[in-house]
Amino acid sequence: MKIAFDFDGTLSLGWHLNPVVAAILDAAIRAGHECCVITSRDPSHELPHWFLQWEVDRVPVVEFLQKHKIAMPIHYTKHQPKFQTMRRLGVYRLYDNDIAEVESARRDGLQAVLVDGLSVGVGRCRVCREDWSLVGTHGGVSCGLCGSGIA
Repeated sequence: MKIAFDFDGTLSLGWHLNPVVAAILDAAIRAGHECCVITSRDPSHELPHWFLQWEVDRVPVVEFLQKHKIAMPIHYTKHQPKFQTMRRLGVYRLYDNDIAEVESARRDGLQAVLVDGLSVGVGRCRVCREDWSLVGTHGGVSCGLCGSGIA
């Protein structure tokens, strides 16, 4: 299955890799899932001259992935809702820290997990039977791989 990760504030915490999301990404890759980044950014805003003129502290997506040795495709939505890109790519689930993106994906019948960055440990999911890092979300604790709620 295809799993997508938002970039700003989800996968990336500045130049640091979010450890909770990194554990989910690692588990997804080990389980054989195809992973990608879906970001609301505009690809023209990734060019060096744009950074120098508008936002010198912004972390470029490609450089971040290279620094952390993460090889996965990047899809830019140009500030359009991510559910459209998810549908086009056949993405099964999105991990995002933006409640508006999560809610719009869910309204469109897609799976989306709101990540608030709280790791609550490692466990075995009773649904998918995978060992991975559980993720704290605004709605409780859920499986970082299959998204099922953990009691």
